[in-house]
Amino acid sequence: MPDNVPCIGDILDLEIETVAPNGKGKGRAVNPGHEKLSFFVNFTAPGDRVTARVTAINKRYIEAELVELTAASALHVDPPCPHFRTCGGCHLMHLNYAAQMAAKTETLRYILGRRGFDRALVGVMTGSPLQLRYRRRSKVTLIPRVGAGMQIRSSHDVTPIGSCRQMTDLLEDGLLTAAKFFAMHSSGSSPSRGQLCGVVSQGTGQVFIGRSGGKFSGDGGGGWFEIKGREPVPTGNPTCTYQTHGFTFLHPANSFTQVNHEVNELLIDAVLAALQPQSDSQVLELFAGVGNFTLPIAKSANRVTAVEWRRTSMIAAENAKAAHLSNIVHLGMGVIPALEQLKQRRAEFDLVLLDPPREGVGEIGCNLLATLAAKRIVYVSCDPSSLIRDLVVLRRAGYQAVKAAPFDMFPQTFHVEACVTLER
Repeated sequence: MPDNVPCIGDILDLEIETVAPNGKGKGRAVNPGHEKLSFFVNFTAPGDRVTARVTAINKRYIEAELVELTAASALHVDPPCPHFRTCGGCHLMHLNYAAQMAAKTETLRYILGRRGFDRALVGVMTGSPLQLRYRRRSKVTLIPRVGAGMQIRSSHDVTPIGSCRQMTDLLEDGLLTAAKFFAMHSSGSSPSRGQLCGVVSQGTGQVFIGRSGGKFSGDGGGGWFEIKGREPVPTGNPTCTYQTHGFTFLHPANSFTQVNHEVNELLIDAVLAALQPQSDSQVLELFAGVGNFTLPIAKSANRVTAVEWRRTSMIAAENAKAAHLSNIVHLGMGVIPALEQLKQRRAEFDLVLLDPPREGVGEIGCNLLATLAAKRIVYVSCDPSSLIRDLVVLRRAGYQAVKAAPFDMFPQTFHVEACVTLER
C-alpha cells in the first residue's frame, strides 16, 4: 500500500470501473494523490461517479461507504425492493439485468484465469426467465413479537422485512404469514429467535413451513406446518413435487432442490448437451439428489449409477420407478465411500456428472474420481471458489476443461452457477 493512503473517515470522489466478485463496485479516486489505490463501495455500478467515506484500510485495497451518487451510469437502476440497502439477501439489485449477468460472467472468468485456465472457456451467461419472484424455497429469521426478518448486510443483526422480491408470491405470502403468526404466539418471557424455512410444492401449490431454534405455543414441539387459510397448521414430514422434462419428482420439504425452476430446466438441457449420453454409455452421477438430472440422462444412456445419501437415494429410486426407468443403479452412501467402492470393483464409466454442494468435491474425491478414467466429466457448481479448487486437482490428474457455461440461477445476487465440461 502506498504511503499516501487516506484516513478512515475521509470523503473522496471516486469513479467506479468494475463490479468485484463480492458485488461491490471497484473504482479509483479522482482526488490527486490517490489515483493508484483501489476502492470497493457497495451499491455502485461501473461508470458511476460517487463520493464515499473510507471505512477500512486493507493491505491491497480500501473499503468505503457510499455517501452520494453524484452521476449515475446507464447501468444503475432503482432497486425494486425497499429493503435492499439493509437486507443482505441481494447484492446486485442496483444494476440492470444485463449488467448483473456481465459482472457474474466476468467473476467466473477472473477466478478461472487466476489459476491458469483459459478465460475464453467461459461462454455467454444463460439468464433467468424470471429476474424476480423466482425462489420456491427460502428462509427468514423470526423476530419475536414482530415477524419475519433477514440478516443485515455485513452484520449478524437482523432487520424486519415486509416483503421479499426473490420469493414467488405463494412463498412470500406463506412464509411471512407464518412468521407473523409465530412471532405473536412465542412462548416464554424471552422467546428464542429461530429460523423459518418455506417451501412451495410446485405440483400442488401447497406451502410448507419448517422451523428451527424457536419455541412456539400450540405446536407440540413439531417441526413442519402447512399454510391453510391465514395460519400454519401442524403437519407430518411433508412431501413436495415438481415437474420437469416430462418427469414428476417427489422430494421431502427439507431436501435440496434447485430454487429457480425455470433455470433448472435450462441447466438440465445444458447438462444433456455436454454429457452427450448414447445408448451404450455408462454414466456415473455423484450427488444425484432425488433424480433431477438422473432421469433425463437415463432416457438416453445405457445405465446410470446414481450416488446419494441413503435417505434421498431411496426417494430417487421411487421417482425412477414411477418413471418406468429400470436402467438406474442407486448407491445410497456418501460420495467418498462410493468412489472407493467403485475403484475396488474396477468399475468403468464413460461419462461422469457432478453436482456437489457449495463446498465442492474435495481433493480426495477428485483424485478417486480420476482413477475411474471416464473420458468426460461435467461439473455443475454453485460456488466458483470450490469449483476452481476441484478443477485444479482434476487438471493434475489429466483432465482438461474445454467449456464453462454460466447460468444465472440466483438473479439479484453475486452467486454464479456454472456447468463445466472436462475431457481427457
